[in-house]
Amino acid sequence: MMPPRRPLLITRPIEQGRQQLQSLQAALPAAARPFELFPLLEIAPLPPAQQAQLHAALASVRGGELLAFVSPNAIAAANAALLQGNLRLERQVLLGVMGQGSARALQAAPALQGLRVLAAPPAQQDSQGLLQTLHSQACLPAQGGALRSALILRGQDGREWLAEALQAAGVTVRQQACYLRHPVAPEPARLQTLRAWLAQECCWLISSSQALRHLLDLCAALCQMEGPAAPDYVAKMKQQTLLLPHPRIVQNAQALGFAAITPYAGSDVDLLAALQSLP
Repeated sequence: MMPPRRPLLITRPIEQGRQQLQSLQAALPAAARPFELFPLLEIAPLPPAQQAQLHAALASVRGGELLAFVSPNAIAAANAALLQGNLRLERQVLLGVMGQGSARALQAAPALQGLRVLAAPPAQQDSQGLLQTLHSQACLPAQGGALRSALILRGQDGREWLAEALQAAGVTVRQQACYLRHPVAPEPARLQTLRAWLAQECCWLISSSQALRHLLDLCAALCQMEGPAAPDYVAKMKQQTLLLPHPRIVQNAQALGFAAITPYAGSDVDLLAALQSLP
């Protein structure tokens, strides 16, 4: 009889985490591996002043520009802002997306329909992949393409590589926050749940370096909650298995001292293949 497989803990913000959970459950038999949600970050709307900046940024987008979304949350926020402001994008606006979750979110965004979509390829679902697509479609000025400006919609930070790469290719880039991303609070119930997971071997699906750092912060908070006699939960966490979708997150995990790292290319297919390789 095969031993039970390690649980997979999905750490995305709750709505994205639920979608990923449903996708994995649909792809794998119920008995193949247990899946659990353990969000490390939460998404919040912008305050009114920044909402006004978002509306103004969207209203300024013109045909031929690239409107790039860093995540499904960025798509949801842009869709809501367009609907609230009764704004309509010109039909020549290009939409850039990086992952399968963003592609699905785009299909559910009525204010963003009918526009040309440039998506990162399945094997490289990140900023580099989107840039590959722009190259393959001969969009960039360095190739004689017509793309001259881009607006990147993101959280309060992140995706600097994409902005720098586009600028290096001759594109004028603006970046606009469209939602806030906060670490979840170290509430006692959450820390007790974390302690239960650290008592066994698990696989942790981590989608950002910010989430990874906060996971260690929660482990430190658990040590503090239990007092001087507490085990070293930070060291315990660093012995757990991580599934990481991007080389930059892998590098940060290695720098933080994690030992068991399984990288994958970012797509659902690659994630499923990586899971099959783990106990």
